[in-house]
Amino acid sequence: MKFYTEEEILDKHIGKRGTPKREQFEADIEKDVREYLEKQRS
Repeated sequence: MKFYTEEEILDKHIGKRGTPKREQFEADIEKDVREYLEKQRS
């Protein structure tokens, strides 16, 4: 059985780092995590 890293999966399905689609994905993830953490503090 072949195992894949998270980076390999993201590269294949979203795009390599530096591409517009991948950069938007990374920004969305960061925003979602920040919002989640803010809710946890409240």
